[in-house]
Amino acid sequence: ALALALQHRSINCVVYERDANAATRAAGYGLTMQQGGRALDALGVSEAVRAAATPTDRHVSIDATTGAELGVHGERSAAARRGRGARAKAAATHLPRGTLRDVLLDRLRPDTVRWGAKLEAAAPSEGGWSLTVDGVTESCSILVGADGVRSTARRLLCADDAAAAPLGVFVVLGFCAAPFDYAADCFEAVDGTVRIYTMPFDATRTMWQLSWRGDGPTGGDGEALQEAALAQVSAWPGCPDAARLIEATASNDVTGYPIVDRDLPGVLPPYATLLGDAAHPMAPFKAQGANQALLDAVSLARCLAATDLAPGPARRSVDAALAEYWAEMAPRASAKVAASRNAARLLHSEAALVRAEGLTRAAAASRAL
Repeated sequence: ALALALQHRSINCVVYERDANAATRAAGYGLTMQQGGRALDALGVSEAVRAAATPTDRHVSIDATTGAELGVHGERSAAARRGRGARAKAAATHLPRGTLRDVLLDRLRPDTVRWGAKLEAAAPSEGGWSLTVDGVTESCSILVGADGVRSTARRLLCADDAAAAPLGVFVVLGFCAAPFDYAADCFEAVDGTVRIYTMPFDATRTMWQLSWRGDGPTGGDGEALQEAALAQVSAWPGCPDAARLIEATASNDVTGYPIVDRDLPGVLPPYATLLGDAAHPMAPFKAQGANQALLDAVSLARCLAATDLAPGPARRSVDAALAEYWAEMAPRASAKVAASRNAARLLHSEAALVRAEGLTRAAAASRAL
């Protein structure tokens, strides 16, 4: 996203990508577009994303033990409550992360991404950075770390940085094509400790996300993760669909990990910055990670467009542009990290079982406390 935003402003950039090519590994599971839609508009890809996405306009929550409905929210339910019928504008759109990645890649110049390139070292140099990439020394004006929650760039830039903090919640994810009554909606079931959330993955498949307080299998083995997930929902008489979705999923389509987040680092070196999960990894329970990363990318490109890296007269220095970006990004993203951390706590607590219409489970649980 940043590369495309810079390309729109005629700012040269290179993306160092460790994967050998775009097909090396699956690009994650599903994402829900919310505020990031503004960034897609700015990148000129909204139409392509909408064409590939699946919209939803209803989110149903139930008690996993009793099967009782806990609440409905979304534009369809809001429209019904207002007496305007059920055909309101979709509240959210969902698509595979790989689909969004492909939409962005298709619009980049062919030489933008350096596949199979691993960043090994970085040192300040006059007016920029000296990098070691696969044993070869290269230089750049600005180093941007956009390499995820286990960011190499952040480790190289922030020697005294605090480690990512575990939140005491484990998550397992998968997707399948099993028939499901709520396949066209967002759906969740909670029991006070465990939660399953589902949403459309694409036109034919449902993505599920099962999370619970505590630990889970290490090593990333799909079968072990599937077994652990089934054990968590085996005593759910009110939601038999949870076990059915998990059982219908191929083990190589299952992943899982402990949830962590991380506060923003302190002062960064000159001519360097971070965006997305490299800057502010967060729990997935507000669906904000990808949205914030997209907003970061457009914000940073807009700030750099006023420097001598872009054509035309420079209106500010690179240092000033990076400071402006950080000043915009930091409070916005920090608020989402905190809200996502709080949602991780609320959604796996007894408060999540409160009945409330027109509210997310996290909002309903927060009101109940």
